[in-house]
Amino acid sequence: MSVSKLESLPNEILVDLLEKYINAVDVFVAFFNQLNSRFNALIDQCQQFHFDFTSIRKKDFQICVNRLPNYFDKIKGLTLSECDTPGQINIFLSLFPPLNKFNELREFHLDFDVITVDKYQINEVLHSLSNSNLCTLSIKGTHISVSSILNSINTTILALPTLKRLILDTNFYTALRDFDKSTFFNIEHLIIAGHGCTWNELQHISRCSPRLKYLNVRVTNKFSNTFSSTVDIPPLTKLYTVILHFIDRYTEITWNQLVDYFRIMPNLHHLEVINSHNRFFNANDWQILFEISLSLLKRFTLKISAARLSQHGLDSIHTTLISFQTPFWIEKKNFNIFIMMCKSFGNIIYYYQPIDPQQHRFDIDFKSEIQSGTIQFWTVPERSISDNCFLLDKITSLRLSAKDPLPPSQYYFENVKYLKVDHINLSLFKWITTHIHLSKIKKLIILETETKCRLVTSLIALIENISSLQINFNQLIHQQYDLIKTKNNIKRLNISFGLFSNQQIFRKKDICIIADLFPLIEHLIIDTIDFENVPFLYICLPHLHSLTFKLIDLTFPRFDSFKERQWDNRLRDMTRLTFKRTEEWLTIWIDEVAFQESNWSSFQLKSQSNKCCTS
Repeated sequence: MSVSKLESLPNEILVDLLEKYINAVDVFVAFFNQLNSRFNALIDQCQQFHFDFTSIRKKDFQICVNRLPNYFDKIKGLTLSECDTPGQINIFLSLFPPLNKFNELREFHLDFDVITVDKYQINEVLHSLSNSNLCTLSIKGTHISVSSILNSINTTILALPTLKRLILDTNFYTALRDFDKSTFFNIEHLIIAGHGCTWNELQHISRCSPRLKYLNVRVTNKFSNTFSSTVDIPPLTKLYTVILHFIDRYTEITWNQLVDYFRIMPNLHHLEVINSHNRFFNANDWQILFEISLSLLKRFTLKISAARLSQHGLDSIHTTLISFQTPFWIEKKNFNIFIMMCKSFGNIIYYYQPIDPQQHRFDIDFKSEIQSGTIQFWTVPERSISDNCFLLDKITSLRLSAKDPLPPSQYYFENVKYLKVDHINLSLFKWITTHIHLSKIKKLIILETETKCRLVTSLIALIENISSLQINFNQLIHQQYDLIKTKNNIKRLNISFGLFSNQQIFRKKDICIIADLFPLIEHLIIDTIDFENVPFLYICLPHLHSLTFKLIDLTFPRFDSFKERQWDNRLRDMTRLTFKRTEEWLTIWIDEVAFQESNWSSFQLKSQSNKCCTS
């Protein structure tokens, strides 16, 4: 029997791989009791594991939680997420209510929705960490309408002497309003996304966190009418990176106040200011600040919408752009200014994500782009970086249409992760393959393109690392024979728009086609009115983790959360399904029980939705 390359490695290297580079979920699902006694022994030798339960199969989740009690003192990292796996956190916390059992925990990441997770359980979990040696905490929460959870962070977590990295991404304003301002924290890396924090809070955070090295904050003026001075903030000598994203106009803040804040960062190397007020958009003012107070700055990015920059039309914008065409700015290769203009007509060019709170999550909602119109941008100063080509690494999302003029040929997009294409033709195809670094693209959306257009298949084949695809189902069917020849690792497939004409059924034949084209699918999004054949998915798609579908004609009285909860509870009683509902969309964390025919044969969505919502 031949020995695999993995098994030929020495024990020391294998242990190092298992401890530091492989998700513990994969360690216990793929290796433990799966290969041989040697690997079992190596797993037992490991001194640390990092469990990331994001988008995990329910069966694998159950395998892992059953083995966790044997490794409490070796678990260094833990990630719990309701993303595509509704019910995961409730199950985990019902089995391990206090996290103090994980006495060696150093990293904890929590992604939850208050609608599906008991907020009191979350509070208990956070309080159970009060005596831990936690170094990293990441909290992403939606529908947080009360501050109790965030108060637990303020009173319990921030005081941890070991805490070095904190990420807060919630939809609750003034996330850090009530923390003890006399306490000093050891935080070195801080991200506050979601609704962000106020300018006052930012000042207090800066004063209480002298060890800060990285600061990434969305700043709002909600609940804040006065702005404190920065004179009492000691110099933040360790701070190297600052990203400030202003989500309000902030007419109360003066340029001098902003300058005073930056002056306490003498060793700053990287600065980004996003969507600030037009009074902060003077080339000469920034140059003076850099030369006098931020002489060590290596990278600078200033982004602003044209609406904030001027109320006097494009001529004023062009005048501003010219002010940056000086030797100082042209020589600074890593100093760039982006001006964006939203329009409901004209050139559809770019869509970009100004802040990414978790650095590794890419859940962009293109609906907002469609509703807000189209986006055009200018970059200054005008200069070429390599071979007369201007490299753009700040644009992570890009929308292109053959019905609109193509972007300038001197641009090369080297960091696009989301590509949306409308009405693709040969010219647009050639531009994409010439001016975009295709290997970086993770998500591809194809809209409003002829179903027989083979350029779609060619584009999919060229994007080797694509993991998420959104495409019209009819187009998928017409090009199935070409698509099956492409080597792809697509794990998320969205065929919910234009899925079937005349509300046809979801046939077994259709499921077989999907399985042949995308055998590794983990998440499937569909839109159909008939669920008779849905259980067949369990047979054809063995890697499927979750299913999202639309509830036909489901409507609730406006702002009536009681009716919504009532409907959800009745559906759970009828079907034994673990699900999360977002408006009319339902996501199910699937397992063998979820695909029992009894759940779906009695699931008459149209009649049930009307019955439950009106009763």
